Amino acid sequence: MLIETAEQIYSRLMSELGPKSRVSLERIRQACDGIEVVRGLMNYSRVAAAATERFGGPKQQTIQNNRLLKAYISRRVLEYGQTSRRSVEKHTAVCSAQSAQYPTTSIDAKTRAYIDLLRADNKRLHDENVHLSRLLEERTESSPVPLADAIRSGPSDEFALQIATVDGQALPGSMRELLELFVNGRDEQMQIQSRDDATRLTILRNGIEHVLLTPAQWNQARVWMMRTLETQR
Repeated sequence: MLIETAEQIYSRLMSELGPKSRVSLERIRQACDGIEVVRGLMNYSRVAAAATERFGGPKQQTIQNNRLLKAYISRRVLEYGQTSRRSVEKHTAVCSAQSAQYPTTSIDAKTRAYIDLLRADNKRLHDENVHLSRLLEERTESSPVPLADAIRSGPSDEFALQIATVDGQALPGSMRELLELFVNGRDEQMQIQSRDDATRLTILRNGIEHVLLTPAQWNQARVWMMRTLETQR
């Protein structure tokens, strides 16, 4: 059996009661609404007192003698108690969350804002450290660190391992397309163009000139080739 809500009971009674009782029911409903607004105590006597104060009735004895009006008030009291209990639980949860977030719930808004800023900065630094750690891991995977040599070298002035890496051993990205052209053996015309101290490498494709290596990439590729040759001597 479904339990009617207070609103359902009100709608049903408004269609069943006579004119005088409907007026009493409407006044009781408004009295209950007023008690909920001020979060006051709700029971038969308080509802009757509120209705009598605002509308002149129905009085408590009239309500006690009418089981239908009592049924509506009883349901309103039950729902009001459930709503109040949820509000208290929500307030308690909010206070508990604030207690966990701040040293005490009595600190002022300015101090809370300052704590929030500190936490935001800490989170930003944490995210940056995670990003840098990921980059370091990727760099180490592409260019393994000679750990045995670092251990033999002993600690640095900061008591850290002296890890020496040889820059330029990894293949620069600017060289990959150039090497792919050599490997694939494409019949394309390449040209080295120099002006002042800047040098670039261009390629002619379908009658259109494309820059294969910019001056900066040319210098990077040149340094890489020179260091590679030095390590092989």
